[in-house]
Amino acid sequence: MTGRSVFYDPDEPFQGHTRDTRVGMTLQPSGRLSQGLSYRHVAFDRAMNGERVYDLDIVNSRTTYQFSRQFFVRAIVQFDSSRSRVLTDFLSSYELRPGTVVYAGYGSLIEQRNFVNGAWIVGDGDYRTSQRGLFLKTSYLHRF
Repeated sequence: MTGRSVFYDPDEPFQGHTRDTRVGMTLQPSGRLSQGLSYRHVAFDRAMNGERVYDLDIVNSRTTYQFSRQFFVRAIVQFDSSRSRVLTDFLSSYELRPGTVVYAGYGSLIEQRNFVNGAWIVGDGDYRTSQRGLFLKTSYLHRF
């Protein structure tokens, strides 16, 4: 998809030309396993002189495995080239009976960054985990 668009610079917004390309697929080799993969590339050029303002690549991966009717796991990984980062999300769910469910999950943010002169510089150096999260959630349904 191509067309005209606006770059909303806080000081001086300007017009340009954008090119947005997307492709994706989902594979389901069995009734229990599903794998989705998508890729998106966005490029924006300044209309006045054709100068490249930015290139963006995003890759998404989603894998789900259903062990049984009650238990499944899911993993999502997203790479974002403009922010030099990888987001991960892992979730498992066990449904004892309809409405009574236990969820457990883990997520992390992995950024390309380097520690220089007492400060972190994003977009330079090795990829390092900068944030992590773990959660547990239960839901119980009681019928009267």
